[in-house]
Amino acid sequence: SGFKSSPAVVAHFFETSGDDIFDVASETAVVVCGGVNEVSNDLSLGGETDRGSFDTMTAFDRTSNVATKDRERLWTTVSVTAPDQLRQRVAWALSQLFVVNNYRHPEAAAYYYDIFVRNAFGSFRDILKEISTNSMMGRMLTFLDSRSTSYVWSRDLQLEYPDENFAREILQLFPIGLYELNDDGSARLDNDGRLIRTYGNGDIEEYSRAWTGFREQQDRGNVNQLSRTDPMYIRLEWRDSLPKMGLGNKYIGHGFPRCIDLPEQHFLAKGAKYVLLGSKAKPELHTDPSGWINDPLAVKFAADPQSQLNAALCKKNGSSCSYPPIMVLESNLACRGIECNTENVRMIEVEGGIFYEYVRPPCVRHAFSLEPRKIKNRRRDYMCVDAREHAARAACCYQENNNRSRSYILEDYWGERVTAAHAEKICESNQIEPIDEDHSSFSMCQQPYDPIFVNCDGSQCQDSRLQYAWWSGTSSCQIKAKIDKQGRVAIAHFAPDEGERASVDNLYSEDSKTFFRVLWNAPGEIRQFVDDCPSKETCKTTTDGFCSCDTEVVEETAYESMPTREQVLALPIGSVPPESALGPFMTTAEGSVKVHAEESAYGRFSAKSIFEVTDDNGVTQLRRNLLSRVQLTGTSLSFLNPVHFIARHDEALRDAWYETEATLDSYFYHRNVGPFVSTHFAKRFGVSNPSTTLIKSMTAAFRSGRFDFGGVQFGSGSYGDLGALLAAMLLNSELRNTLLDNDASFGSLKEPLLKVTALLRNLEFQATPAFPFFTLATNMQDRIGQMVFKSPTVFNFFLPEFQPNEGRISSASLVSPEAELLTSPTIISLMNGLLSSVKYGLDRCYAGLAGDFAEEGAWSNCRYRKPGDFVNSTGFPNYSPSSQVVRAALSELATIMTSGRLSTADRELIIEETRNAPDPQQAMVQAQQLIVGSSAFHSTGIVNRTGGQRSQRDDVKPSDRPYRAVIVVFLAGGMDSYNMIVPSSCDGTNEAGLDVLQQYIAERGEVGLNEGERNLVLDVRGPNQQPCDKFAVHPSLPFVQQLYDDEDLSFFLNAGVINNPTNKENYQGASITQLFAHNSMQHEAGQIDPNQEIQRSGILGRISHVLNGEDYGFRAQTIGIQSLFNSLGGDNSNAPPPLVMSDRGPESLAPRPWREQFDPQDPLIELNGPTDASSSVFGDTWSSLFTQAINDNEFFETALDGITLENEECGSRALNVVIKMMETRNDRGVDRDLFQINFGGWDDHAEMKANLGERFVGLNEYLECFVNNAKAKGLWDEITLITMSEFGRTLTPNTNYGTDHAWGGHAFAMGGGLKGELLGQYPFDITPDSPLNVGRGRMIPTLSWESIWTSIIEWLGVKEEDFDYVLPNAQQTDTPLLRRDQVFNN
Repeated sequence: SGFKSSPAVVAHFFETSGDDIFDVASETAVVVCGGVNEVSNDLSLGGETDRGSFDTMTAFDRTSNVATKDRERLWTTVSVTAPDQLRQRVAWALSQLFVVNNYRHPEAAAYYYDIFVRNAFGSFRDILKEISTNSMMGRMLTFLDSRSTSYVWSRDLQLEYPDENFAREILQLFPIGLYELNDDGSARLDNDGRLIRTYGNGDIEEYSRAWTGFREQQDRGNVNQLSRTDPMYIRLEWRDSLPKMGLGNKYIGHGFPRCIDLPEQHFLAKGAKYVLLGSKAKPELHTDPSGWINDPLAVKFAADPQSQLNAALCKKNGSSCSYPPIMVLESNLACRGIECNTENVRMIEVEGGIFYEYVRPPCVRHAFSLEPRKIKNRRRDYMCVDAREHAARAACCYQENNNRSRSYILEDYWGERVTAAHAEKICESNQIEPIDEDHSSFSMCQQPYDPIFVNCDGSQCQDSRLQYAWWSGTSSCQIKAKIDKQGRVAIAHFAPDEGERASVDNLYSEDSKTFFRVLWNAPGEIRQFVDDCPSKETCKTTTDGFCSCDTEVVEETAYESMPTREQVLALPIGSVPPESALGPFMTTAEGSVKVHAEESAYGRFSAKSIFEVTDDNGVTQLRRNLLSRVQLTGTSLSFLNPVHFIARHDEALRDAWYETEATLDSYFYHRNVGPFVSTHFAKRFGVSNPSTTLIKSMTAAFRSGRFDFGGVQFGSGSYGDLGALLAAMLLNSELRNTLLDNDASFGSLKEPLLKVTALLRNLEFQATPAFPFFTLATNMQDRIGQMVFKSPTVFNFFLPEFQPNEGRISSASLVSPEAELLTSPTIISLMNGLLSSVKYGLDRCYAGLAGDFAEEGAWSNCRYRKPGDFVNSTGFPNYSPSSQVVRAALSELATIMTSGRLSTADRELIIEETRNAPDPQQAMVQAQQLIVGSSAFHSTGIVNRTGGQRSQRDDVKPSDRPYRAVIVVFLAGGMDSYNMIVPSSCDGTNEAGLDVLQQYIAERGEVGLNEGERNLVLDVRGPNQQPCDKFAVHPSLPFVQQLYDDEDLSFFLNAGVINNPTNKENYQGASITQLFAHNSMQHEAGQIDPNQEIQRSGILGRISHVLNGEDYGFRAQTIGIQSLFNSLGGDNSNAPPPLVMSDRGPESLAPRPWREQFDPQDPLIELNGPTDASSSVFGDTWSSLFTQAINDNEFFETALDGITLENEECGSRALNVVIKMMETRNDRGVDRDLFQINFGGWDDHAEMKANLGERFVGLNEYLECFVNNAKAKGLWDEITLITMSEFGRTLTPNTNYGTDHAWGGHAFAMGGGLKGELLGQYPFDITPDSPLNVGRGRMIPTLSWESIWTSIIEWLGVKEEDFDYVLPNAQQTDTPLLRRDQVFNN
């Protein structure tokens, strides 16, 4: 940050004369601080765009249109050449935990990645904070610019909610996960043997309010525009300031001391912190009127020149002050002068006219006050505040005969906040005018009139919004609880004596819309209580339909005898150290619990007693023996008094950051973090199935922050130390035992990108002078399935629990995350890239890995290249074996490239295959080609070949059965289908008498389709009564409307995952699937078997298994385009394994110029032949998938040759490949094809309406092109294409103009055989009172996925007796199962 500073301050920072670096006349300069590890440019290094420089971007110019190249070449070069390879590998693993993929600017990307490099061996907590405040994460998970409900409601009268995206994913993906874990990584189970969920949707809603207000910093002049390297800042007025209940039903702020319990004059206590501001009295962590900064009349708090505080902050170096940027007092200081009369300070002026800001320690306040008193400002706003808080100024009045009050602000410095008692004392001990017949005694102002501050100087009372004064009244200030049917509470303040002349602060008005969870003493009674609200004497129903009740606060001693450690940790109120909180005290202990009490109370437990324990993470915790309850007046209902950080009466950025830190701590100290992070690292370091012993050891090191090995201690000794965790993993005796190499289940497959960087490192690649940074192809993600900064989703490149559909890994019930990337297209593309790199260096020739930066015209020379000729490459191998003896050289290569795992048999085969090479150099290149295709290079296990080759594709005959195909088009991310089909003309109403169109307009707000956008109208057809006689489709979907009008498209309304009979009360317990989470609901949409009755199977795979059975005689094939989807899995004992096709079509292995004689394909097939049972399951899996990929690609090169479409240029490449694959059905001998395609990007947490419209334009074009091509091929009547998405989205918008994860949504199917109707039922009520609405328009589906698939499988030919196998849970859903004749024409 920058601040105006005196010459002395500037000179101190720059260790030079102040006159040298600023304008002496003005005696001011600006100190500009860079980011962490930010360095200035070194022009002597030279470099230009694409050759060593960063891409630049300013308001006037940019040097490149492909900024991503810079970030990727930088990462590749560092990853290959950096000397700190362990640090780089740890950073790579961390980047796969905290995924971002959304920002192209290289500086921002490099800075984000450097978070992991810097903190690789440090505290996991530091990483959590840095990624959470980095704008790339703010953009990726869309909480950037999220605003509180109260802010939007008070400004626009729009009911919107904070963005939930980051609040959900930080729990699910980063440190905690979906289910509770034991310390050894195994799942914790409840008494019924079920998994225990770590969070619910209520937790997400609460946490989303903690991530409001974050904004990107403005660009600095010393970095490129939009570099986004500075942490985000918090815009305070956007921040939600009310209580937030976090995990474990503990409020954010649980265990912190109350602000009213801080010791007197804590600004002089040991540990008090001060931050240098410079010569301007402009606070950074408090909020004062801007006019005060330069007002010459402003009264500042000035430390006595002789005081100890002044000396500490001045910190003289000789005769001049050094002004430390941050000062933490090392001992208690004695007060002097004004310091002794002041309860609280904000800024302090010290010697030399320099200002420091006091950073008060973190503390909380109760949402409901024991002693509520009124504070009021000049705008006539008031609120009720605990009289014990330093909350407002002292406003003192003479009572005049005309019953009007002349008010005086009495304060030692502008903005002084005092308690109500201190304000009364100030008024009683001062008088401004002589007492006469017009003036009674001087006292705190009482009358309910406008405060007329007659003694405000200059801008002292400039901003009335910020300046509250204590105000006495003729009646109390009341705090009411406004309760909804879920038991959540909003707060309303009421001062009966104010009447209509004053208004309560909008956050606490009766129509407040910010509700939060509370812990009721009888939660089961709340819904009925709210229904009966009008009959309650102390409650009333508000105009917006909630129950508002009077409250009383009860504070009581929690324990009368010594509690257990667990009971102490459950106490909500923390404490300052006993030496500060108590007078003379004594300490007793019982077991692990200490109790501190004043000497006068020794032996007795009181609310002042302080307990001390150490928690499971080694952190000392102090708790007050105090409970505060909020009682609903005149009832038996009460709830725990919530705590929160931010004071509405004095909102401070400091407290917003304290709340943020406490939020992060609530994640960081969760019991799952240790085993979750340990498991992630083990998997990323080559152990796909880590033992419980290993994870338990790593978790212990994470918790204790240390790992001892051979007398050497690793780690800092603090909880969350990654250095200790990594030492526990890498030095673990189990992992260091080479005998494990012979364990078939140990190890892993290697990540594709790491195989590329390993090859470059193994063969000592060097960049060329013309291209000093290694540059890989821009489409690496598509080609090999992995590239830095290009993870397809926030879930990383692969899922940690991925299990191949068949083979030895799945048979052994093991997982292999990396195997998810091993599809036929990626395997061949990766292998071709590796082979080309060995032969030609980093080049584009023959499917090489190079990027776009080689010399112009070089590619036309590819046909003249020969192995070992690197003339046009952008990087080349510089490795030379230390021995020219063939066996010795090969042994060295085997050590370098496979850690010595290459078997003796494989070595002999390689020697034999390279025997006829024309020269030793060519022999070495040929050997390297064979090694990079071996299982030893692609996995970490040892294999023993048994000889021969793996099975080849059998010749087949065309089927004589009629052909049919199902295409699942999965719209990944959660498509907002309530804007796909919307009400148009409706007469169906809810109990409140609102028709569905009225409800839609009210609930959707500004994200809904307006009248002009609801112009593509559908007349209702179908068997079910609908609330509307006309619906409309999104204006970007005219072809969808056309297909419906042609009776070739049907909608399935309000469909989704349903596991058991479900209603609004039981939905959380009734759902086996983790609701509202991308991965779990995507998985279930593909699996449709929540109880996993048919292991490792998906809906398409089970259909294939049944149709290929002897009783049917069909030949069915499952096919994924680009990816191996879980829907394709199944029992392949009688069915072919799933195919994965690239949308680019097939690719041959090892392309080469015709002059090149050596063809590695046959020896590679032999090297990857069958293995024995003792061989690594991972090595065997590579070999099996590799040889299958070779066979598949060869077959489809022939089968697809010559197949063209009516229009090759339009639409989606993936859908075009589907049509072409259908045309190969006779070559494949199939009569049933089951396809899946994914179109991603539908997760619209921000700007939903605009983004959805753009994607619908593309989808409409894709579908139109597909249908036209299908009709041209005569396939339209044989096709059913169905769209699915994991969930719908909230009907109500968030404050980023987006919508969040929900449940039920709408889908459609299309094909020549469909009836073209609306199936299922659009809800008659979508308001919060709907029996289907579980909150924010999250609608319980009334059609299950099974409802839809029943008709499709019957259309494909599955018999009713096999329905339960294909849809194992269909009978449990309690939803209608649509039959073929209901959906399809006869």
